[in-house]
Amino acid sequence: MTRLRFACLVLVAVCSIGCAAVVSYPDVRGDALGPADARADVVAIPDVPVLPDVVDIPVLPDVQGSNLPNGSPCGADAQCTSGICIRSPRLSGTCGVACTREVDCLVMGSGVHCALDRPASGPRWVCSTVEGSSALAGQDCTSDFECFSNACDGIACHGPCMADSECSPTFRCGAWAVAGGSVQACRFTPITGVSVEDFQLFDGTSVVDRGVSDRLIIVPPDVVSLTYIVQDMVGQELWAAIPRLEAPDGTLLIDGTRWNGITEQPTREIIYEHQVNAAYAPTNNTLRLAPGFYRASFSLVNDRTAMTSVNMRRMRVVLRIKRAPGGVVTSGTLHLRVFLVGTLAGGLTAATARSNARLQAAVATMTMMYAGAGIRLVVDNYADIGGADGTTYGTIDSRVELEQLFTRSSTTTGDVINIFMIRGISMAAGLGGAIGVAGDIGGPPGVQGTTHSGVVVSWETTFGGGRDLLPQTMAHECGHFLGLWHLVERVPGCTSPGQMDCAPFGGIDAITDTPNTMGASQPYLMNWFTDGTNNRVSPGQAQVLRYNPVVGQ
Repeated sequence: MTRLRFACLVLVAVCSIGCAAVVSYPDVRGDALGPADARADVVAIPDVPVLPDVVDIPVLPDVQGSNLPNGSPCGADAQCTSGICIRSPRLSGTCGVACTREVDCLVMGSGVHCALDRPASGPRWVCSTVEGSSALAGQDCTSDFECFSNACDGIACHGPCMADSECSPTFRCGAWAVAGGSVQACRFTPITGVSVEDFQLFDGTSVVDRGVSDRLIIVPPDVVSLTYIVQDMVGQELWAAIPRLEAPDGTLLIDGTRWNGITEQPTREIIYEHQVNAAYAPTNNTLRLAPGFYRASFSLVNDRTAMTSVNMRRMRVVLRIKRAPGGVVTSGTLHLRVFLVGTLAGGLTAATARSNARLQAAVATMTMMYAGAGIRLVVDNYADIGGADGTTYGTIDSRVELEQLFTRSSTTTGDVINIFMIRGISMAAGLGGAIGVAGDIGGPPGVQGTTHSGVVVSWETTFGGGRDLLPQTMAHECGHFLGLWHLVERVPGCTSPGQMDCAPFGGIDAITDTPNTMGASQPYLMNWFTDGTNNRVSPGQAQVLRYNPVVGQ
Protein backbone atom coordinates (compact mmCIF):
# COMPACT_ATOMS: atom_id res chain seq x y z
CA MET A 1 0.00 0.00 0.00
CA THR A 2 1.39 3.41 -0.88
CA ARG A 3 1.97 5.06 2.47
CA LEU A 4 1.87 8.79 1.61
CA ARG A 5 0.42 11.09 4.23
CA PHE A 6 0.01 13.92 1.73
CA ALA A 7 -2.46 14.52 -1.05
CA CYS A 8 -0.56 15.46 -4.19
CA LEU A 9 -0.96 16.72 -7.73
CA VAL A 10 1.34 15.09 -10.30
CA LEU A 11 2.37 15.82 -13.90
CA VAL A 12 2.15 12.53 -15.88
CA ALA A 13 1.48 12.96 -19.62
CA VAL A 14 -1.19 15.17 -18.22
CA CYS A 15 -0.85 16.39 -14.64
CA SER A 16 -2.05 14.17 -11.84
CA ILE A 17 -2.85 14.05 -8.18
CA GLY A 18 -1.69 11.50 -5.61
CA CYS A 19 -3.32 9.69 -2.72
CA ALA A 20 -3.40 9.79 1.05
CA ALA A 21 -1.69 7.52 3.53
CA VAL A 22 -2.99 4.31 4.98
CA VAL A 23 -2.12 3.49 8.54
CA SER A 24 -3.40 1.16 11.25
CA TYR A 25 -4.02 2.26 14.74
CA PRO A 26 -5.43 0.27 17.66
CA ASP A 27 -8.31 1.56 19.68
CA VAL A 28 -7.48 3.73 22.66
CA ARG A 29 -9.84 3.42 25.49
CA GLY A 30 -9.89 5.16 27.85
CA ASP A 31 -24.48 6.81 44.67
CA ALA A 32 -27.49 7.92 45.64
CA LEU A 33 -28.61 8.83 49.14
CA GLY A 34 -32.06 7.92 50.33
CA PRO A 35 -34.08 9.96 52.81
CA ALA A 36 -33.40 9.30 56.48
CA ASP A 37 -36.18 7.57 58.46
CA ALA A 38 -38.11 9.91 60.72
CA ARG A 39 -39.40 8.48 64.03
CA ALA A 40 -41.58 10.40 66.47
CA ASP A 41 -41.47 9.55 70.18
CA VAL A 42 -44.81 8.50 71.77
CA VAL A 43 -45.47 10.38 75.00
CA ALA A 44 -48.25 10.38 77.53
CA ILE A 45 -50.75 13.25 77.35
CA PRO A 46 -50.61 15.29 80.54
CA ASP A 47 -53.67 16.29 82.48
CA VAL A 48 -55.38 19.31 80.95
CA PRO A 49 -55.09 22.22 83.39
CA VAL A 50 -58.10 24.28 84.34
CA LEU A 51 -57.97 27.57 82.44
CA PRO A 52 -58.84 30.86 84.02
CA ASP A 53 -61.95 32.66 82.85
CA VAL A 54 -59.89 35.16 80.78
CA VAL A 55 -56.87 34.02 78.75
CA ASP A 56 -54.71 35.42 75.94
CA ILE A 57 -54.89 33.07 72.96
CA PRO A 58 -51.75 33.29 70.76
CA VAL A 59 -52.26 33.77 67.01
CA LEU A 60 -50.71 30.81 65.11
CA PRO A 61 -49.07 31.24 61.68
CA ASP A 62 -51.49 30.81 58.81
CA VAL A 63 -50.50 29.33 55.47
CA GLN A 64 -52.47 32.17 53.95
CA GLY A 65 -50.70 34.70 56.15
CA SER A 66 -47.34 36.45 55.79
CA ASN A 67 -43.79 36.36 57.20
CA LEU A 68 -43.56 32.60 56.73
CA PRO A 69 -40.09 31.14 57.40
CA ASN A 70 -38.17 29.03 54.89
CA GLY A 71 -39.60 25.53 54.56
CA SER A 72 -43.18 26.61 55.28
CA PRO A 73 -45.90 25.66 52.80
CA CYS A 74 -46.90 28.72 50.79
CA GLY A 75 -48.93 29.88 47.85
CA ALA A 76 -47.42 33.26 46.95
CA ASP A 77 -44.09 35.09 47.25
CA ALA A 78 -45.62 37.76 49.50
CA GLN A 79 -46.29 35.17 52.20
CA CYS A 80 -42.59 34.33 52.69
CA THR A 81 -40.05 36.24 54.72
CA SER A 82 -37.55 35.51 51.92
CA GLY A 83 -39.94 36.84 49.30
CA ILE A 84 -39.73 33.53 47.43
CA CYS A 85 -42.43 30.87 47.33
CA ILE A 86 -41.20 27.87 45.32
CA ARG A 87 -44.26 26.48 43.59
CA SER A 88 -43.39 24.91 40.21
CA PRO A 89 -44.58 21.30 39.77
CA ARG A 90 -42.31 18.69 41.42
CA LEU A 91 -40.46 21.39 43.41
CA SER A 92 -40.74 21.78 47.19
CA GLY A 93 -43.81 24.07 47.30
CA THR A 94 -42.36 25.95 50.29
CA CYS A 95 -40.76 29.26 51.14
CA GLY A 96 -37.12 29.23 50.07
CA VAL A 97 -34.11 31.21 48.94
CA ALA A 98 -32.58 32.20 45.62
CA CYS A 99 -29.29 30.82 44.29
CA THR A 100 -26.87 31.69 41.49
CA ARG A 101 -24.90 28.45 41.36
CA GLU A 102 -25.15 24.89 42.66
CA VAL A 103 -22.75 25.48 45.55
CA ASP A 104 -25.18 27.98 47.10
CA CYS A 105 -27.51 25.12 48.09
CA LEU A 106 -25.01 22.60 49.45
CA VAL A 107 -25.51 23.72 53.07
CA MET A 108 -29.22 22.94 52.83
CA GLY A 109 -28.73 19.18 52.89
CA SER A 110 -28.95 16.17 50.62
CA GLY A 111 -31.36 16.40 47.71
CA VAL A 112 -31.46 20.20 47.62
CA HIS A 113 -30.12 21.74 44.41
CA CYS A 114 -30.17 25.05 42.59
CA ALA A 115 -33.28 24.39 40.51
CA LEU A 116 -35.31 26.40 38.03
CA ASP A 117 -38.61 27.76 39.38
CA ARG A 118 -41.10 29.11 36.82
CA PRO A 119 -43.67 31.40 38.51
CA ALA A 120 -45.82 33.72 36.42
CA SER A 121 -43.55 36.62 37.32
CA GLY A 122 -40.62 35.01 35.49
CA PRO A 123 -38.04 32.18 35.84
CA ARG A 124 -35.49 32.12 38.67
CA TRP A 125 -33.00 29.80 40.34
CA VAL A 126 -34.00 28.61 43.83
CA CYS A 127 -32.72 26.04 46.33
CA SER A 128 -35.19 23.15 46.16
CA THR A 129 -35.70 19.45 45.83
CA VAL A 130 -36.94 18.18 42.44
CA GLU A 131 -39.14 15.12 42.67
CA GLY A 132 -37.84 12.27 40.51
CA SER A 133 -34.58 14.01 39.50
CA SER A 134 -31.36 12.06 38.97
CA ALA A 135 -29.23 13.93 36.37
CA LEU A 136 -26.57 16.57 36.90
CA ALA A 137 -26.18 19.67 34.76
CA GLY A 138 -24.56 18.65 31.47
CA GLN A 139 -26.00 15.14 31.51
CA ASP A 140 -28.59 13.86 29.07
CA CYS A 141 -32.33 14.28 29.65
CA THR A 142 -35.69 14.41 27.92
CA SER A 143 -37.76 16.33 30.51
CA ASP A 144 -37.16 18.98 33.17
CA PHE A 145 -37.92 16.84 36.22
CA GLU A 146 -35.13 14.37 35.32
CA CYS A 147 -32.62 17.12 36.15
CA PHE A 148 -31.55 18.23 39.62
CA SER A 149 -31.73 21.70 38.07
CA ASN A 150 -35.30 21.18 36.75
CA ALA A 151 -34.06 22.55 33.41
CA CYS A 152 -33.83 20.37 30.30
CA ASP A 153 -33.77 21.40 26.64
CA GLY A 154 -34.56 17.89 25.41
CA ILE A 155 -30.86 17.06 25.04
CA ALA A 156 -29.06 17.98 28.25
CA CYS A 157 -29.68 19.42 31.72
CA HIS A 158 -28.82 23.08 32.16
CA GLY A 159 -27.59 24.57 35.40
CA PRO A 160 -26.91 28.01 36.90
CA CYS A 161 -23.50 29.65 36.50
CA MET A 162 -21.48 32.80 36.94
CA ALA A 163 -18.59 31.94 34.55
CA ASP A 164 -17.82 29.72 31.55
CA SER A 165 -15.46 27.65 33.69
CA GLU A 166 -18.46 26.27 35.61
CA CYS A 167 -20.01 24.79 32.45
CA SER A 168 -19.60 21.52 30.59
CA PRO A 169 -17.62 21.59 27.32
CA THR A 170 -19.57 23.25 24.46
CA PHE A 171 -21.72 25.19 26.96
CA ARG A 172 -21.07 28.86 27.73
CA CYS A 173 -22.39 30.88 30.67
CA GLY A 174 -24.94 33.53 29.76
CA ALA A 175 -28.59 34.50 29.44
CA TRP A 176 -30.79 31.49 28.61
CA ALA A 177 -34.30 32.17 27.34
CA VAL A 178 -36.81 30.00 29.21
CA ALA A 179 -40.42 30.19 30.44
CA GLY A 180 -41.13 33.63 29.01
CA GLY A 181 -37.99 35.17 30.50
CA SER A 182 -34.34 34.32 30.98
CA VAL A 183 -31.87 33.17 33.61
CA GLN A 184 -28.09 33.03 33.83
CA ALA A 185 -27.24 29.46 32.84
CA CYS A 186 -24.82 27.13 31.10
CA ARG A 187 -26.23 26.82 27.58
CA PHE A 188 -25.28 26.74 23.90
CA THR A 189 -24.25 30.18 22.72
CA PRO A 190 -27.23 31.77 20.91
CA ILE A 191 -26.54 32.35 17.20
CA THR A 192 -28.20 34.38 14.47
CA GLY A 193 -25.89 33.29 11.66
CA VAL A 194 -23.03 30.90 10.91
CA SER A 195 -20.79 30.50 13.94
CA VAL A 196 -17.53 28.68 14.75
CA GLU A 197 -16.56 28.11 18.40
CA ASP A 198 -13.47 26.48 19.91
CA PHE A 199 -13.64 24.41 23.10
CA GLN A 200 -10.54 23.12 24.84
CA LEU A 201 -11.07 19.51 25.91
CA PHE A 202 -7.59 18.78 27.25
CA ASP A 203 -4.28 20.57 27.80
CA GLY A 204 -1.78 18.74 29.96
CA THR A 205 0.67 15.91 30.27
CA SER A 206 -0.32 12.69 28.54
CA VAL A 207 1.24 9.22 28.71
CA VAL A 208 2.52 8.54 25.21
CA ASP A 209 0.98 5.48 23.52
CA ARG A 210 -1.85 5.49 26.06
CA GLY A 211 -3.73 8.75 25.68
CA VAL A 212 -6.38 10.34 27.89
CA SER A 213 -9.79 9.19 29.04
CA ASP A 214 -12.63 9.60 26.55
CA ARG A 215 -14.04 13.10 26.39
CA LEU A 216 -17.81 13.52 26.27
CA ILE A 217 -19.23 16.66 24.67
CA ILE A 218 -22.75 17.96 23.96
CA VAL A 219 -23.63 19.03 20.43
CA PRO A 220 -26.49 21.48 19.70
CA PRO A 221 -29.32 20.84 17.21
CA ASP A 222 -27.97 23.39 14.70
CA VAL A 223 -24.55 21.72 14.35
CA VAL A 224 -22.98 21.81 10.88
CA SER A 225 -19.63 20.13 11.48
CA LEU A 226 -17.32 18.91 14.23
CA THR A 227 -13.52 19.04 14.04
CA TYR A 228 -11.39 17.46 16.74
CA ILE A 229 -7.78 18.70 16.77
CA VAL A 230 -5.09 16.90 18.79
CA GLN A 231 -1.61 18.42 18.89
CA ASP A 232 1.82 17.60 20.31
CA MET A 233 2.78 20.86 22.04
CA VAL A 234 6.49 20.04 22.40
CA GLY A 235 7.89 18.64 19.16
CA GLN A 236 7.18 17.19 15.74
CA GLU A 237 8.40 13.58 15.95
CA LEU A 238 5.34 11.96 17.58
CA TRP A 239 2.10 10.91 15.92
CA ALA A 240 -1.09 12.67 16.99
CA ALA A 241 -4.01 10.23 16.97
CA ILE A 242 -7.81 10.38 17.04
CA PRO A 243 -8.67 6.69 17.04
CA ARG A 244 -12.31 6.81 18.15
CA LEU A 245 -15.36 9.01 17.64
CA GLU A 246 -18.80 7.82 18.77
CA ALA A 247 -22.09 9.46 17.79
CA PRO A 248 -25.08 9.85 20.16
CA ASP A 249 -26.75 6.69 18.82
CA GLY A 250 -23.60 4.63 19.45
CA THR A 251 -22.42 4.63 15.84
CA LEU A 252 -18.63 4.69 15.61
CA LEU A 253 -17.82 7.43 13.14
CA ILE A 254 -14.12 6.57 13.62
CA ASP A 255 -13.08 3.15 14.90
CA GLY A 256 -9.33 2.60 15.14
CA THR A 257 -9.76 -1.09 15.87
CA ARG A 258 -11.23 -1.61 12.39
CA TRP A 259 -9.12 0.91 10.48
CA ASN A 260 -7.41 -0.48 7.37
CA GLY A 261 -7.23 0.17 3.67
CA ILE A 262 -10.44 -1.62 2.76
CA THR A 263 -12.76 -0.54 5.56
CA GLU A 264 -14.90 2.49 4.77
CA GLN A 265 -16.16 4.34 7.84
CA PRO A 266 -18.80 7.05 8.24
CA THR A 267 -16.04 9.66 8.59
CA ARG A 268 -12.82 9.26 6.65
CA GLU A 269 -9.81 9.98 8.79
CA ILE A 270 -6.13 9.10 8.68
CA ILE A 271 -5.85 7.82 12.23
CA TYR A 272 -2.55 9.51 13.02
CA GLU A 273 -0.33 12.27 11.64
CA HIS A 274 2.95 13.79 12.77
CA GLN A 275 2.54 16.52 15.41
CA VAL A 276 -1.09 17.47 14.72
CA ASN A 277 -4.21 15.69 13.49
CA ALA A 278 -7.71 16.91 12.69
CA ALA A 279 -10.78 14.67 12.48
CA TYR A 280 -13.40 16.52 10.45
CA ALA A 281 -17.00 15.32 10.19
CA PRO A 282 -18.83 15.13 7.90
CA THR A 283 -16.46 14.36 5.01
CA ASN A 284 -19.31 13.35 2.72
CA ASN A 285 -22.73 14.66 1.72
CA THR A 286 -24.77 11.90 3.38
CA LEU A 287 -23.71 12.00 7.04
CA ARG A 288 -25.90 14.40 9.03
CA LEU A 289 -24.61 15.07 12.53
CA ALA A 290 -27.28 14.50 15.16
CA PRO A 291 -27.51 16.66 18.31
CA GLY A 292 -26.57 14.98 21.56
CA PHE A 293 -23.53 13.47 23.22
CA TYR A 294 -20.36 12.57 21.29
CA ARG A 295 -17.48 10.63 22.78
CA ALA A 296 -13.91 10.69 21.43
CA SER A 297 -10.44 9.54 22.44
CA PHE A 298 -7.03 11.06 21.70
CA SER A 299 -3.38 10.16 22.15
CA LEU A 300 0.20 10.84 21.17
CA VAL A 301 2.05 7.84 19.76
CA ASN A 302 5.72 7.05 19.28
CA ASP A 303 6.86 6.79 15.68
CA ARG A 304 8.32 3.30 15.76
CA THR A 305 9.62 3.52 12.21
CA ALA A 306 11.97 6.23 13.47
CA MET A 307 12.66 4.41 16.76
CA THR A 308 11.09 7.27 18.74
CA SER A 309 10.79 6.62 22.48
CA VAL A 310 8.99 9.24 24.57
CA ASN A 311 7.10 8.46 27.78
CA MET A 312 5.31 11.71 28.66
CA ARG A 313 4.31 14.68 26.55
CA ARG A 314 2.17 17.77 26.73
CA MET A 315 -0.89 17.36 24.52
CA ARG A 316 -3.69 19.76 23.64
CA VAL A 317 -7.12 18.76 22.31
CA VAL A 318 -9.49 21.36 20.89
CA LEU A 319 -12.97 20.85 19.46
CA ARG A 320 -14.28 23.22 16.79
CA ILE A 321 -18.05 23.29 16.33
CA LYS A 322 -19.51 25.00 13.30
CA ARG A 323 -23.19 25.92 13.61
CA ALA A 324 -25.79 27.60 11.46
CA PRO A 325 -29.53 28.32 11.77
CA GLY A 326 -31.28 25.14 10.70
CA GLY A 327 -27.95 23.36 10.43
CA VAL A 328 -27.45 24.47 6.81
CA VAL A 329 -24.68 26.62 5.28
CA THR A 330 -25.26 27.94 1.76
CA SER A 331 -22.31 30.33 1.42
CA GLY A 332 -19.02 31.31 3.01
CA THR A 333 -15.66 33.01 2.63
CA LEU A 334 -12.26 31.34 2.30
CA HIS A 335 -9.16 33.36 3.21
CA LEU A 336 -5.75 32.58 1.70
CA ARG A 337 -2.23 33.70 2.50
CA VAL A 338 0.37 33.17 -0.21
CA PHE A 339 4.05 32.67 0.65
CA LEU A 340 6.56 33.17 -2.17
CA VAL A 341 9.47 30.85 -1.42
CA GLY A 342 13.00 31.51 -2.69
CA THR A 343 13.81 32.87 -6.13
CA LEU A 344 10.84 32.31 -8.45
CA ALA A 345 10.82 32.69 -12.21
CA GLY A 346 9.78 36.08 -13.50
CA GLY A 347 10.88 37.76 -10.29
CA LEU A 348 7.69 36.86 -8.42
CA THR A 349 7.84 38.31 -4.89
CA ALA A 350 5.39 39.69 -2.38
CA ALA A 351 6.02 43.16 -3.81
CA THR A 352 5.15 42.11 -7.37
CA ALA A 353 2.47 39.49 -6.65
CA ARG A 354 -0.59 41.74 -7.01
CA SER A 355 0.61 42.96 -10.41
CA ASN A 356 1.82 39.58 -11.69
CA ALA A 357 -0.51 38.71 -14.58
CA ARG A 358 -0.10 34.92 -14.36
CA LEU A 359 -0.64 34.70 -10.61
CA GLN A 360 -3.64 37.00 -10.63
CA ALA A 361 -5.20 35.10 -13.55
CA ALA A 362 -4.81 31.89 -11.51
CA VAL A 363 -6.43 33.53 -8.47
CA ALA A 364 -9.30 34.75 -10.66
CA THR A 365 -9.90 31.27 -12.08
CA MET A 366 -9.78 29.67 -8.63
CA THR A 367 -12.19 32.37 -7.41
CA MET A 368 -14.62 31.41 -10.17
CA MET A 369 -14.44 27.69 -9.33
CA TYR A 370 -15.07 28.25 -5.62
CA ALA A 371 -17.86 30.73 -6.34
CA GLY A 372 -19.71 27.85 -7.99
CA ALA A 373 -19.57 26.11 -4.61
CA GLY A 374 -20.98 29.17 -2.82
CA ILE A 375 -17.59 30.27 -1.47
CA ARG A 376 -16.08 33.73 -1.85
CA LEU A 377 -12.28 33.77 -2.15
CA VAL A 378 -10.09 36.41 -0.48
CA VAL A 379 -6.30 36.62 -0.62
CA ASP A 380 -5.37 38.37 2.61
CA ASN A 381 -1.73 39.05 1.77
CA TYR A 382 1.50 37.87 0.18
CA ALA A 383 4.74 37.24 2.08
CA ASP A 384 8.31 36.30 1.11
CA ILE A 385 10.33 33.41 2.49
CA GLY A 386 13.91 34.22 1.56
CA GLY A 387 17.42 33.75 2.88
CA ALA A 388 18.47 30.28 3.94
CA ASP A 389 14.86 29.06 4.11
CA GLY A 390 14.22 30.28 0.59
CA THR A 391 17.26 28.39 -0.67
CA THR A 392 16.38 25.20 1.22
CA TYR A 393 12.65 25.05 0.47
CA GLY A 394 12.51 26.70 -2.95
CA THR A 395 12.65 23.17 -4.34
CA ILE A 396 11.28 20.37 -2.13
CA ASP A 397 13.65 17.38 -2.13
CA SER A 398 12.14 15.28 0.68
CA ARG A 399 9.05 14.84 2.80
CA VAL A 400 10.99 16.18 5.77
CA GLU A 401 11.59 19.43 3.88
CA LEU A 402 7.89 19.54 3.01
CA GLU A 403 6.86 19.26 6.69
CA GLN A 404 9.46 21.83 7.73
CA LEU A 405 8.19 24.30 5.13
CA PHE A 406 4.65 24.04 6.47
CA THR A 407 5.94 25.05 9.92
CA ARG A 408 7.02 28.40 8.42
CA SER A 409 3.36 29.44 8.61
CA SER A 410 3.81 30.41 12.28
CA THR A 411 3.40 34.09 11.36
CA THR A 412 -0.15 33.38 10.19
CA THR A 413 -3.11 33.59 12.56
CA GLY A 414 -6.77 32.71 12.27
CA ASP A 415 -8.78 30.69 9.78
CA VAL A 416 -6.73 30.88 6.61
CA ILE A 417 -5.12 28.40 4.22
CA ASN A 418 -1.43 29.01 3.61
CA ILE A 419 -0.32 28.48 0.00
CA PHE A 420 3.45 28.04 -0.34
CA MET A 421 4.49 28.90 -3.90
CA ILE A 422 7.77 27.09 -4.67
CA ARG A 423 9.85 26.42 -7.80
CA GLY A 424 8.98 22.72 -7.84
CA ILE A 425 9.08 19.29 -6.21
CA SER A 426 11.93 16.97 -7.19
CA MET A 427 11.47 13.27 -7.90
CA ALA A 428 13.79 12.62 -4.92
CA ALA A 429 10.96 13.76 -2.62
CA GLY A 430 9.15 10.49 -3.30
CA LEU A 431 5.90 12.22 -4.20
CA GLY A 432 5.51 10.79 -7.69
CA GLY A 433 6.28 13.92 -9.69
CA ALA A 434 3.74 16.03 -7.84
CA ILE A 435 3.10 19.62 -8.87
CA GLY A 436 1.10 20.31 -5.71
CA VAL A 437 0.76 18.83 -2.22
CA ALA A 438 -1.73 19.39 0.63
CA GLY A 439 -0.45 19.09 4.18
CA ASP A 440 -3.37 16.81 4.95
CA ILE A 441 -6.79 15.80 3.67
CA GLY A 442 -8.78 17.76 6.20
CA GLY A 443 -5.92 19.97 7.41
CA PRO A 444 -5.80 21.40 10.95
CA PRO A 445 -8.18 24.39 10.83
CA GLY A 446 -6.94 27.58 12.44
CA VAL A 447 -3.75 25.89 13.71
CA GLN A 448 -0.63 27.44 12.19
CA GLY A 449 3.08 26.63 12.35
CA THR A 450 2.69 22.83 12.28
CA THR A 451 3.93 20.15 9.89
CA HIS A 452 0.54 20.14 8.12
CA SER A 453 -0.40 23.84 8.12
CA GLY A 454 -0.89 24.56 4.45
CA VAL A 455 -0.51 23.45 0.85
CA VAL A 456 2.42 23.60 -1.57
CA VAL A 457 2.07 24.61 -5.23
CA SER A 458 4.78 24.56 -7.91
CA TRP A 459 5.22 27.84 -9.75
CA GLU A 460 7.47 26.61 -12.55
CA THR A 461 6.33 23.02 -13.25
CA THR A 462 2.65 23.95 -13.57
CA PHE A 463 3.26 25.77 -16.85
CA GLY A 464 4.29 24.27 -20.16
CA GLY A 465 3.07 23.14 -23.51
CA GLY A 466 0.77 26.14 -23.74
CA ARG A 467 -1.26 25.00 -20.70
CA ASP A 468 -1.21 26.78 -17.37
CA LEU A 469 -2.13 24.32 -14.63
CA LEU A 470 -1.57 26.75 -11.75
CA PRO A 471 -5.29 27.58 -11.13
CA GLN A 472 -6.36 23.92 -10.89
CA THR A 473 -3.35 23.05 -8.72
CA MET A 474 -4.09 25.81 -6.21
CA ALA A 475 -7.83 25.06 -6.09
CA HIS A 476 -7.30 21.28 -5.95
CA GLU A 477 -4.85 21.32 -3.03
CA CYS A 478 -7.04 23.72 -1.06
CA GLY A 479 -9.92 21.30 -1.72
CA HIS A 480 -7.89 18.53 -0.07
CA PHE A 481 -7.12 20.77 2.92
CA LEU A 482 -10.87 21.39 3.32
CA GLY A 483 -11.64 17.67 3.36
CA LEU A 484 -12.15 16.49 -0.25
CA TRP A 485 -10.62 13.27 -1.59
CA HIS A 486 -9.96 12.30 -5.20
CA LEU A 487 -12.99 11.08 -7.11
CA VAL A 488 -10.96 8.04 -8.19
CA GLU A 489 -7.32 7.28 -7.41
CA ARG A 490 -4.46 6.48 -9.80
CA VAL A 491 -4.03 2.99 -8.34
CA PRO A 492 -6.77 0.42 -7.67
CA GLY A 493 -8.47 0.23 -4.31
CA CYS A 494 -7.09 -2.06 -1.61
CA THR A 495 -8.73 -5.49 -1.44
CA SER A 496 -6.92 -6.87 1.62
CA PRO A 497 -5.69 -5.21 4.83
CA GLY A 498 -2.00 -5.89 4.18
CA GLN A 499 -1.97 -5.05 0.47
CA MET A 500 0.67 -2.63 -0.83
CA ASP A 501 0.55 -0.13 -3.71
CA CYS A 502 -3.20 0.35 -3.50
CA ALA A 503 -5.59 3.16 -2.65
CA PRO A 504 -7.57 3.15 0.62
CA PHE A 505 -11.36 3.00 0.90
CA GLY A 506 -11.78 1.36 -2.49
CA GLY A 507 -9.88 4.10 -4.31
CA ILE A 508 -12.90 6.39 -4.72
CA ASP A 509 -14.34 9.35 -2.81
CA ALA A 510 -17.26 9.20 -0.37
CA ILE A 511 -19.42 11.76 -2.20
CA THR A 512 -22.60 10.30 -3.72
CA ASP A 513 -23.02 12.70 -6.65
CA THR A 514 -19.54 12.36 -8.22
CA PRO A 515 -18.57 9.80 -10.89
CA ASN A 516 -15.95 7.23 -9.90
CA THR A 517 -14.52 6.24 -13.27
CA MET A 518 -11.50 7.87 -14.87
CA GLY A 519 -13.28 9.10 -17.98
CA ALA A 520 -16.37 10.47 -16.28
CA SER A 521 -14.38 12.14 -13.49
CA GLN A 522 -12.04 14.07 -15.81
CA PRO A 523 -14.02 17.37 -15.77
CA TYR A 524 -13.94 17.55 -11.95
CA LEU A 525 -11.51 19.68 -9.97
CA MET A 526 -10.72 16.86 -7.54
CA ASN A 527 -9.62 14.40 -10.21
CA TRP A 528 -6.07 13.11 -9.66
CA PHE A 529 -4.86 14.62 -12.94
CA THR A 530 -5.44 17.94 -14.62
CA ASP A 531 -5.30 19.20 -18.19
CA GLY A 532 -6.11 22.76 -17.19
CA THR A 533 -9.84 22.51 -17.93
CA ASN A 534 -11.22 20.46 -15.02
CA ASN A 535 -13.13 23.05 -12.98
CA ARG A 536 -16.28 21.20 -11.88
CA VAL A 537 -17.35 20.89 -8.22
CA SER A 538 -20.42 18.77 -7.47
CA PRO A 539 -23.12 19.92 -5.01
CA GLY A 540 -22.00 17.20 -2.58
CA GLN A 541 -18.39 18.34 -2.76
CA ALA A 542 -19.49 21.96 -2.34
CA GLN A 543 -21.32 21.02 0.86
CA VAL A 544 -18.20 19.46 2.36
CA LEU A 545 -16.21 22.59 1.47
CA ARG A 546 -18.78 25.01 2.97
CA TYR A 547 -19.19 22.99 6.18
CA ASN A 548 -15.44 23.11 6.96
CA PRO A 549 -14.76 25.53 9.84
CA VAL A 550 -12.00 27.29 7.86
CA VAL A 551 -14.74 28.63 5.57
CA GLY A 552 -16.25 31.54 7.47
CA GLN A 553 -18.71 34.31 6.72
